Amino acid sequence: MLSNQELKAAVPESLYLSKPEIEEKIRDFCKALEKATKDLDFIHAAKFRDEIKLLQEKV
Repeated sequence: MLSNQELKAAVPESLYLSKPEIEEKIRDFCKALEKATKDLDFIHAAKFRDEIKLLQEKV
């Protein structure tokens, strides 16, 4: 049987978010993406970009 922590990790958080919450997360990731790009941290920037794309599909 999975523990609560393992279950949380297995189920994407975005499944439980409302549309306004998803839109807020997108804005937050966009800000983080900009900062990562300015800091030349392209690995994190790519992760933020991917998260943004996934969330935009849910809106």
